[in-house]
Amino acid sequence: MKILFCIHRFPTLSHTFLLHEILWLVRRGHDVRIVSLARPTDAIAQPDVAGANLLSRTRYLDDFADARGVGRRWLDRLRPGAVARDIPAGTAPLAEEIQREGFDVVHATFANAPATLAMELGARLGLPYTFEAHAYDVHVDFTDARRKLATASRIFVSAEVTRSHLEHLGAPPDVLALKRLTFDRARCDALLGSDEQEGLLVSACRLHPIKGLFDALEVVRLLAPTHPSLRWVVLGDGPLRSRLARRASELGIEGRVELRGAVAQPELLATLSRAAVSLLPCRIARNGDRDCTPTALLEAMCLRRPVVSTRVGGIPEMIDHGVSGLLAASGDVETLAGHVDRLLGDPPLRRAMGARARETIDTRFDVDTNMRVLEEALLAAAAAGPRPRGRGRGGR
Repeated sequence: MKILFCIHRFPTLSHTFLLHEILWLVRRGHDVRIVSLARPTDAIAQPDVAGANLLSRTRYLDDFADARGVGRRWLDRLRPGAVARDIPAGTAPLAEEIQREGFDVVHATFANAPATLAMELGARLGLPYTFEAHAYDVHVDFTDARRKLATASRIFVSAEVTRSHLEHLGAPPDVLALKRLTFDRARCDALLGSDEQEGLLVSACRLHPIKGLFDALEVVRLLAPTHPSLRWVVLGDGPLRSRLARRASELGIEGRVELRGAVAQPELLATLSRAAVSLLPCRIARNGDRDCTPTALLEAMCLRRPVVSTRVGGIPEMIDHGVSGLLAASGDVETLAGHVDRLLGDPPLRRAMGARARETIDTRFDVDTNMRVLEEALLAAAAAGPRPRGRGRGGR
């Protein structure tokens, strides 16, 4: 099967789950090509991208801008708030190349701009298209939702809470498929048994308001007097870095906080594997943005590390409170601190919750099981052709 992946930006450190989807399909013998709306900006490259020679499979949308800038104007309109009817005929050069190469299906990795591109290409070329729905793309920037819900051959959600949201917007239930996120299972398995560092809290994420990192700072402040070895390491970069550093200094805990910045996946997983607790106190932003199923929590659970997080998005579908981790209401710093304090003071409990977390990964989040959902649906869409246009009940 020849699959065209439509992606916001490839490669990027913040979307490792998409990298592992592509690698899985390639290993299964499928011919996967990528069209990226934007060029990469990360200073650090993931080794798996080069190892699998994925850049040779990737084209960037601005490659198709003609001398008059038609393709570039089209790209500019794939912004938050744009709708498909605003897009001019700048798809033509890309569509011509895709037609020559003979793709079977177009797959978009998010419901916003990538799905807009996939929908337009599918309509032009008579190809079926599918897309994944996550969080920001369906809660904040779900452009032209009605048409997408009516024409996509398959829509993949990573949590039941997202399925319910899309059904409310008018998605036909039989078009929705639950496919949990992928992650680097093999590299996690190779790190099992790593020595834990006493008092080490680790957060692996973009430095973004939805991650609740200022709440994590308050947790560190509350626990520092009673936990001399307490240290919080943050892996990732983003717009909040300077503010987090300044706030840590204001709270007098700058010596307990290490904002390490963006790191490649091997270093990230190695650090997670040594954590006493993985902490990610997610929040819902004022504009409705939120996490659904954070990949870093899956990785920590796979590594048998206990997780402390919040009841946001699909996180309660990942973590069984009191069994495989501990949850609090979003913004409840006192309860979050109590959960971390309990785990730091009880090594047998940490080990027991870590073991239950790994059991959850082996059942609910098994990579092969979930990726076969994607593979089988793409094969079925390719065989059936484009979905007859229906009428959505809602959307924007």
